[in-house]
Amino acid sequence: MSLSTTIRPGRWLPALLLLFAVAPMPARAAKPPVRLTELPGDVQRLVDRIVAIDNQVRPDFEAYHRTLDRTKEPQLSGMLAKRAGLHKALTAVVSRRVAVRKEAIAKLQAKMDKMGEVYDRLDSERAVKDMRARLDVLEEYVDVHRDCNEFLETTLKDLETLAAERAYGGIDELVGELPVAETGEWAGTHLVYDGDAYLATMDRSGRMQVQIKDPREKDTFLTPAIHFARLEIIGGERRTEPQKLLGYLECPAAAVQQPRRLVLGGLVEGNVEFRIVYQFEREGITVATGYADPLGIEHPARLAFDTAVGPIDGDDAMDEAQKKKAYGKYYLKLKTGGERLKMPFTEEKVEREIDSVDIAGPWKSRKVRIKVKGIDNKDLDGWQRTAFTLKVVEFKSVADGFTISYTTGNNKIKGIRTSISLRIQ
Repeated sequence: MSLSTTIRPGRWLPALLLLFAVAPMPARAAKPPVRLTELPGDVQRLVDRIVAIDNQVRPDFEAYHRTLDRTKEPQLSGMLAKRAGLHKALTAVVSRRVAVRKEAIAKLQAKMDKMGEVYDRLDSERAVKDMRARLDVLEEYVDVHRDCNEFLETTLKDLETLAAERAYGGIDELVGELPVAETGEWAGTHLVYDGDAYLATMDRSGRMQVQIKDPREKDTFLTPAIHFARLEIIGGERRTEPQKLLGYLECPAAAVQQPRRLVLGGLVEGNVEFRIVYQFEREGITVATGYADPLGIEHPARLAFDTAVGPIDGDDAMDEAQKKKAYGKYYLKLKTGGERLKMPFTEEKVEREIDSVDIAGPWKSRKVRIKVKGIDNKDLDGWQRTAFTLKVVEFKSVADGFTISYTTGNNKIKGIRTSISLRIQ
């Protein structure tokens, strides 16, 4: 009896699929992929050249990190640039080989999907067993390709940066915190500067508080205070992680009073060096700051320095009428480029790049101006851009306090022309 005489109309496709499923087929229908036990020749040659450079430069590189002797940077930079070029070439070779295997994986998976559709329709135990065996073979092929790609990509990642000790050798000589007065009125304070309209004090961590003097009542201070945060170096792959302070390389040996200039320099995790200079005058303070990544850093850092104005006293407990009476006439006057903008203290959720801000109201007749100058974003973009940004957090108003953040990815510690000034009139 022929097959066509035993199948009812409308049942041709399932029958043909059944014939395909049970038809004799070799256990391995395609040439199996070769599992890599060693690197391909073109990959191995590049790896050998990178390893040779690493062995040559590692002693000098480790010595550089122990001393942070920047006179060694030009020579080391040349070697590291050569290494980076080889790693770029290795990346291209590995990417081509990985792409070929990914294409093979895609074809195998497409074939497995079609066979899976047949598998779902089978009702013969023998046919199910045979199809399962064929699927297992193809799954093994896919695993081989994936393992080979992982082998190549792991090799590439392991050589991404020079494997070397990057510890600063003089860590014991770093000053862990700033020296402070031990006794008297300013016990626990590193710096005191008494200006015409303000009093500035810095604690052992480097944070500074600026209190505004009452223009009419002697020895009386008005709220809110203004705070200069401790400078932060932001690192990590996405540049969101404040790096731990290792210590200070440069700072006064003892607490200081009425300095005209204060210089703080130090290191954070990863041997990123920073420097911040405060200039004190009778009418205000000017701050200039910068940083320098060490050679070979995996993720270049950013610098952040915040100036914060605290909340209006009792704002949280006020109703709308009380708020209007308390600070309805207070305002911020913002300048950005050629634009001028007046902003009430009731304004909520603000994030705006500015050149300066004048703050009027909280300190009676006194006005405070916070200004940045010298920003140069030529040839800088993205995370490297320098910005001076006024921020009021969500669900809060200006009266609840605000921050002006200076951020930059301009990796520079000398010849800094950008400065932040605080002036009290």
